[in-house]
Amino acid sequence: MVTDTSKPENIWSDELYVKYYLEMMDEKYPESQTEREANFIEGAINLFYGDKLLDLCSGSGRHAISMAKRGYQVMGLDLSNGLVEASKRRASESSVKDQVDFIQGDVRKLHKLKLETNFKAAYCLATVGFHMTDQDFNNMLTGVYHLLDPGGYLIIDVINRENLLREFNEKDWTKTRGGYTRLRKTKFDFKSSCTINQKYLKTPDGEEEIYYQWMRTYTLKEMVTFLENNGLNYHKVYGNFKRTAYSINSPRMIVVANKDDSNL
Repeated sequence: MVTDTSKPENIWSDELYVKYYLEMMDEKYPESQTEREANFIEGAINLFYGDKLLDLCSGSGRHAISMAKRGYQVMGLDLSNGLVEASKRRASESSVKDQVDFIQGDVRKLHKLKLETNFKAAYCLATVGFHMTDQDFNNMLTGVYHLLDPGGYLIIDVINRENLLREFNEKDWTKTRGGYTRLRKTKFDFKSSCTINQKYLKTPDGEEEIYYQWMRTYTLKEMVTFLENNGLNYHKVYGNFKRTAYSINSPRMIVVANKDDSNL
């Protein structure tokens, strides 16, 4: 069996891992990459100055702050208190501190959250599937449906399962400029369509920790079915943030959907 899905995720509540994650993200995703991804969001859907956006699993806050700088009102939602606080600090040091807010919350329980506002669009980049059962995903999509304005949009970015399997890497490691070393060992469980990995992390001070993480992967057909079962209409799929056509060789599967049949 792939994993015990009831086992709590020990990464996002862990101060050591959050510090590593923030440093890694700053190095792996410089401002130019964030701007490229923000360009994608603006180009893939119809947005107007001042529209309200919901950033699901907002992480370091890089997308939310970038979109706020483009004139949108953005709410970032993340499971990790540590990441929410870090995002708030970054926003307070920016020119758009009044246009972006970050709150702690679990997207797997989005259908139960009371956010007291609706949004023109929601997006979840590189996070769907992590410690997320199929019911969790349905709960998230149900919540998105009720939070979107009529005709509102949803963008979901996940790894391309077909390319992942074609170029599967069982082991990789990285080291940040600040001295964090991370070794990751990964397996794929075909029955559940999940990757399962162990992350061995060593801090600059020599402290060591092991983290466990699993991620559900999706075919395009599965993704479309999830969307349609929750009242969202599939519109288009892209293979990367340059809006290249999706194929078996694409690194990403970026799906655009909307709440009803309005023209995109």
